[in-house]
Amino acid sequence: MAKGFHSSADARTLKKVLDLARALRDAPKTKQGDLDPAFAHYLEQLVRFATGEDRYWDAPASLLDRAVGAWKASAKRKRKTPSIHFRLHKGADWRDTRLVLEIATDDMPFIVDSVTSALADAGKTVSFFVNAVVNVTRDAKGERVGEGNGKTIAESMIHAEMDPPVEDGEISQLEEDIRAVLGDVAIAVADFEPMRARMKAAFEQLDRARPKDVDKQTLAESVEFLKKLWENKFTFLGVRRYVFATKGAKTSFARDDAGDLGILKDSARRVLKTTFSDEGELSPSVAAFMASNEPLIITKANARSTVHRRVHMDYIGVKTYDDKGKVTGEERFVGLLTSDMYNRPASDIPILRVKEKKAVEAAGFRAGGHNAKALVHILETFPRDEMFQSDIATLRETALGILRLYKRPRTKVFLRRDRFDRFISALVYVPRDRFSSSVREAIGDTLSAAFEGYVAAFNPHFGEAALVRVHYIIGIRPGAPEGPGIAELTRRIREITRNWSDGLLDALRAAHEGA
Repeated sequence: MAKGFHSSADARTLKKVLDLARALRDAPKTKQGDLDPAFAHYLEQLVRFATGEDRYWDAPASLLDRAVGAWKASAKRKRKTPSIHFRLHKGADWRDTRLVLEIATDDMPFIVDSVTSALADAGKTVSFFVNAVVNVTRDAKGERVGEGNGKTIAESMIHAEMDPPVEDGEISQLEEDIRAVLGDVAIAVADFEPMRARMKAAFEQLDRARPKDVDKQTLAESVEFLKKLWENKFTFLGVRRYVFATKGAKTSFARDDAGDLGILKDSARRVLKTTFSDEGELSPSVAAFMASNEPLIITKANARSTVHRRVHMDYIGVKTYDDKGKVTGEERFVGLLTSDMYNRPASDIPILRVKEKKAVEAAGFRAGGHNAKALVHILETFPRDEMFQSDIATLRETALGILRLYKRPRTKVFLRRDRFDRFISALVYVPRDRFSSSVREAIGDTLSAAFEGYVAAFNPHFGEAALVRVHYIIGIRPGAPEGPGIAELTRRIREITRNWSDGLLDALRAAHEGA
């Protein structure tokens, strides 16, 4: 092994830590006086896989102290109940003071990224972090015991340290947040297979019902898309069922509580802000979807995920039909599309491949020509969420507008209002030499002010072109203003991207009749 490799240094450090542990009276030991094998395994994972400041790695005693503290904090824990402990470790000066979080819980997917996302969302800077999975034996009371004296289970252990300061009441709030996150993880994991079964039933009934108002291609693509999600292209977090009925001019849309799964077992969770009006009536946007010939809807849920990634959850609404093809309700799935659904070419994804093909054909360019190929490239690199949510006409017009920008780069904005009136999606293109973080912030402020909203998310994309694309999501209240219009909004944003040289050039041209 080459000199200086981390694994070489880790092996030396681990030996020192283990030697110290064997000599330490307080270290977990067996009845025979040997180091507890589970604790030794935890020590090995701490040394090899922890991330922290470099100063920790040449201090075996410090690493052992952390391991012993974590082990003691989780000495007693009942199964299916996470052990969560915060403590403030005060050092000689503020640089050594740290807020320590110790977690022990049943091992399951998504624990680490869910916890780290929660800490980041709370604005806590993590200076040391380690997660380990250890097989431990506990008795009926939850106490650790020797192997053979209880039930052995795999436990996920997290030790995180955060830099000061710590505000009043912050620890209790953090503990409440972490407990809620772990609860969401547990219920989503426990109901994962039942949620997949519901998805399977949803696309099977769609295929079987063959509603007359849905064309064959749309139906086939919808079924194929749902099959992809069922085949592990979707992280299922919750399912809710609604029953739909019409009687004359009246419609009813009622939630079937018995059909709730995952995080949507919590009746307070809302997928859409606008399912019902304040008077309890079905909102026009949801009524329009139920009356449309769309067999499913793909958009964003109202809430951000607490599991896996802190982003707005994906909402997949699948209509249910009776044997005659009449709409009877909706299966409402929330979760996260996997990275594969974002990274795979649009031409490989059901529904998107048809949208891309039809948008390019509608543009009227010669098949295989330069413009047609450029349009395909634009759509292949188009924000995936936008492509899922936009109709073909919107995709075509936006892609053609971007194609013109590539030929003559300049600042330009494209807008789309969410069909449920929850947000404005804005694609803003800025010449690369005019883009900066201050420009991005100023554009976000301008968009927010125009719609009396707020910047819910932004995602810059640099690519290889002379333009930088920033995708803004502007959260709005229902009934928010329509805004000043594309032309005026583009003018305002162009003013933001202008610099002193632009002003000088305008002044020189004005003074010399354009010369």
